[in-house]
Amino acid sequence: MNNFPWGEKEQAEFQKEAEEFSEKYDNKLSEIKDEREIAVKEIKKRLFDSVKRFLTLILVVMLILSLVSPLFSSIF
Repeated sequence: MNNFPWGEKEQAEFQKEAEEFSEKYDNKLSEIKDEREIAVKEIKKRLFDSVKRFLTLILVVMLILSLVSPLFSSIF
């Protein structure tokens, strides 16, 4: 027995709309996940590049100081 206040046609239309909505939702969700993965990869890349530049800068400064330090000690 059908307990719903609408008929078979309305049920079929409702089911079709529900499936379309579900499909659109799933597609949008997968797009969001893809965009998130791309953003995370980009952030990791930028962070790695920043850390690499920072460490390179520190090494260069240490090298310069190690080369300049004997000059100052010989002057004074």
